[in-house]
Amino acid sequence: MNSEPRNFTGEYPLAGERLGPAWRMTWRLLSHEWTPVGPLAARVAAASEVVPGTVRTLLYAAAKAGMIERRCVGRPGRQVAEVRVVEEER
Repeated sequence: MNSEPRNFTGEYPLAGERLGPAWRMTWRLLSHEWTPVGPLAARVAAASEVVPGTVRTLLYAAAKAGMIERRCVGRPGRQVAEVRVVEEER
């Protein structure tokens, strides 16, 4: 992603001391290709001051705000969440 991420509501999450940098990094790593959430969350958490669960929460909020698409793939009991940027956000 080349564009700057936007906030979900008000100044959240970009104004946050920890969330802002984590969200910017997450956004840079997203693309139009489906990306597994687990490895993405682990990568961002390892390079920032947040835990993987926080990154997952940011991705969930972004999907709820219509900024990214989210899907689950696999079989029941072994599903993996994937995300990608929606067309309008590219």
